[in-house]
Amino acid sequence: MTKDQTLKYLREHKFDIAKAKAALIAGDIVFSAYVESDKITGVNYSPVFSYFGDKPPFYQIVVQFHMDSVGDKLYTDYLKDSKSLNKKIAKHQALTDKLDLFWAQYQKAKARKALSRADLLKWYKQLRNISTRWWYYGVIGEDKGQVIDRRVTPDFMKRHKLSQAQAEEIINVLSHPDEQAIFSLERKEFLNLCLYVQKHREAKSSVETLLKDIRIQTQVQHYIDQFFWFKTDFYDTKTITPRSLITDTLGELSQNPVSKIRKELTNIDKKFKDIHMQKQKLVAKMNLSKEDRQAIYFAQRVTHWVDQRKLGTMKNLYYLFNLLSDIAKHFGLTYHQASFYTVDEVERLLSTGKPLSAAELSARTDGVFLVYEKGHPTQTFYSPDSQEMLAATLQTDSRGTETATATMDNKESILKYLRGHELDVLKAKGALWIGDMAFSAYANSYKVAGINYSPVFSYFSSKFPFYKIVAASHHGLKEQVGDKLYEEYLKNPEILDKKIAKHQEIVRRLDQLWQKYEKAKSQDKFSRKDWLTWYAKFIDAATKWWHYGVIGEDKGYVIDRRVMPEIIKRHQIGPEKAREVTNILSHPDEPAIFSLERKSFLGICLYIKRHHGTKSPDTLLKDKGLSARLKNHIDNYFWSKTDFYSAQQITPQSLLKDAAEEISKRSLPDIKKEIIGIDKRFAHILAQRKQLMRRMKLSPADKKDLYFARRVVYWVDQRKLGMAKHFYYLFNFLSDIANHFGFTYHQASQYTVNELRNLLATGKKLSKRELTRRDAGVLLVHETDQPTQMFSGSDSQEILTVALQTDTKEIKGMVASTGGKKRLTGVARILFSPEDGKFNDGEVLVTSMTRVEFVPLMRRAKAIITDEGGLACHAAIVSREMGLPCIIGTKNATQVLKSGDKIEIDLEQGAVKAI
Repeated sequence: MTKDQTLKYLREHKFDIAKAKAALIAGDIVFSAYVESDKITGVNYSPVFSYFGDKPPFYQIVVQFHMDSVGDKLYTDYLKDSKSLNKKIAKHQALTDKLDLFWAQYQKAKARKALSRADLLKWYKQLRNISTRWWYYGVIGEDKGQVIDRRVTPDFMKRHKLSQAQAEEIINVLSHPDEQAIFSLERKEFLNLCLYVQKHREAKSSVETLLKDIRIQTQVQHYIDQFFWFKTDFYDTKTITPRSLITDTLGELSQNPVSKIRKELTNIDKKFKDIHMQKQKLVAKMNLSKEDRQAIYFAQRVTHWVDQRKLGTMKNLYYLFNLLSDIAKHFGLTYHQASFYTVDEVERLLSTGKPLSAAELSARTDGVFLVYEKGHPTQTFYSPDSQEMLAATLQTDSRGTETATATMDNKESILKYLRGHELDVLKAKGALWIGDMAFSAYANSYKVAGINYSPVFSYFSSKFPFYKIVAASHHGLKEQVGDKLYEEYLKNPEILDKKIAKHQEIVRRLDQLWQKYEKAKSQDKFSRKDWLTWYAKFIDAATKWWHYGVIGEDKGYVIDRRVMPEIIKRHQIGPEKAREVTNILSHPDEPAIFSLERKSFLGICLYIKRHHGTKSPDTLLKDKGLSARLKNHIDNYFWSKTDFYSAQQITPQSLLKDAAEEISKRSLPDIKKEIIGIDKRFAHILAQRKQLMRRMKLSPADKKDLYFARRVVYWVDQRKLGMAKHFYYLFNFLSDIANHFGFTYHQASQYTVNELRNLLATGKKLSKRELTRRDAGVLLVHETDQPTQMFSGSDSQEILTVALQTDTKEIKGMVASTGGKKRLTGVARILFSPEDGKFNDGEVLVTSMTRVEFVPLMRRAKAIITDEGGLACHAAIVSREMGLPCIIGTKNATQVLKSGDKIEIDLEQGAVKAI
């Protein structure tokens, strides 16, 4: 995250903030582990923020939603498999045992000889490795058992018809562990030591005299062996020695008489026994169901784990701080200086012998703000930026809804997420298989996009449209991806062109892969193993394509949000004028790919009309000039009849059929006019751009922003081409698989990516019952590093209904093209696919978003309105080149309007209303 992104995130989220005195290195090892802990917890706990300075406290800052989600996932896993909880506890405790063993071995090694820098590096790496793994589990206890209040108590209230206060009191008793808390045990041991010292000391015995008493030495050592870690906090540790412990006991005895100490000891045991008795009475009195006992056991084990986690934390930090102290001494540093190193910097110090500069350490003592994100190195911000970030964090005003990712493994967690977020909903005709591949790639695209694009929801049924659902609003996923791209570009303009080049390279790989597959298919009969090999190659390449493809999801909306405001500010012009200027100046240097396809097709129509009239296809195919034109068109535009569901192959015969239909409705001059019009409109856009560039005094900042806009628009256009191409390859490959295994294309399209892989590996098909269930409607959940989850039946319908709910009836978007008009009226036609229904010439096409298959309808439309889109979207580019009025990015036009509505479109404000 950049500074601006961090501030935006901090201002828009609710946080759980922990304050304490702490060492930067301790926070670094903990929070670096937390953001990578999803391997253990199943929840993406990223980002985490922290602040450290010379003046305590430090701050640990996490999204509250993260902590809740970890606890909720733990409880959900437990309900599915009650053994999972004890397994996690056992693994965590085993890591604590490993830490103990490490420390014993380190102490022995240190006693044998003076440790060299290389020796210290070896021991440090060992500790770092074990400690990091310990904190992967440690994150689970961060909610301090609040999951019991959120999940166990409400269920208990419901089953036993209790008030919240009654239920909490009962759960507190029933969930109390069977063993005393570790800190109660320490206090008991210390008080017993005090009594022992009092019993065996003589009047006015000194510390030295008491230390010589063998009986007292034994008791002292017993205490230290168990509670050596007791004087450790998040900043440092004080080693408990026999001398310091005897001093403490004498201090306790000087303040409290023996009778009071005995009374405190008795009370510790009495309170624990009272709780235990209350528990027995409650169990006998209440009619506890199987569900009650299961939930109470969960609460009891979590309470025990949180207590043991405190012990593990203290041990962990004790070992770290003592080793850090040894490292500091080796390099002549103070402990305080060493405490401001990060984990990586200590390792670098031990590897190279080069400490941080005095200036760097001084800057850190002034206050640093650290940002931890999954898959990214820790970012450090210094004063005054760090102070600004901390101030933003500590604001007490209400914040926006979290966009943090939680594992969505039950209907309730999904409904909670959907109701708590403004959503961006895309509707289209689509195949489940392709949606699973694309959206799973989106959810794991953070390595390329730099943003955690998760969760993504999608809904499929035999009744189109399908739906893609992601968090929207001003801090939505698509906006974050666009912002990240823009901010990276401002820092290093080469990044944008590099990403475009890498994306296009993957398209070339897919082209080559298809050619090799076609050649192999024509030469050999494939075994199931061959199918599996080819499948793996296609899915791997396509998934990588979608990792980059997510960047274009905002359809250039980043231009509206980031570039246009800068143009307004620098040139003191209004939003409408700025949008017009930005539209023209960001238009690509080459015509859109869909305009080129249309020209090629019209050229074929023109050739036939001029030379052959209405001759039969067989006769036409004998014309070598026409055959060459047909081949050229198919070679360049074989993908043009591909959508999200299937791909139609274009053959010379099908192309001639389309041409015959076009010719039957058009005169020769009319076809010529359209070809000239395509070139004329594009030339007019370029002329406007040239005129504007001459007229406006563009600063270097303007030119940089406009280059970004033009490259993004180009990329989004090329993204459409790459998508259509690889959909063509994948859908044809899917059709071949369906034919090989003897089922229909539609049945094959209902498989997930992994299910189809399993089919090719084992030959095992989905049952007819399962395919019927999917036809009725299923909702898929795609999350970072998680397998796709599927909900069906009433659950999927309920989730979809919540996702599609909208309270607003106002329709407002961005003006992508005025078509030379300020206002117009027309009749709306809602279509999510060109095959959805009849479209009459001159109607207003209202859809979620346009794609290549919509172009014929767009030519017949009076205007276009879309839910989706930014300045670089398909509808924006094509409408500008067609000279059509177009409003994009309304979000809700398809939900508010109905086919047949008479509507008015304001092409200055981007507003639409039914009249």
